[in-house]
Amino acid sequence: MPKLQEAIRTCSIERIEFEEAFTKKVSEDIQKMGGAVQEEKKISEDSEEALLEILKEMANKMKREVENERKERQVSEDSLLSLLEETCSKLNLSSK
Repeated sequence: MPKLQEAIRTCSIERIEFEEAFTKKVSEDIQKMGGAVQEEKKISEDSEEALLEILKEMANKMKREVENERKERQVSEDSLLSLLEETCSKLNLSSK
């Protein structure tokens, strides 16, 4: 009987040690996975921020280009209008 009790006690201690080791390993793995998830989240956020910055730069560049085109068009229209007014004036003078 004492051998059986000793075997049961040994098995019980081994089971407890195994459970503790298993729990520790699972906990470590969960922490590693949590760390990996956080790292991936950070990478994703950084990528998103970089992409948003690029899009903002593109939008600003396009706004500047549109504004420059508008100014150039205005200068061309002003020149054309001036030329038309000058031509009309000359035509009026020549018809008199």
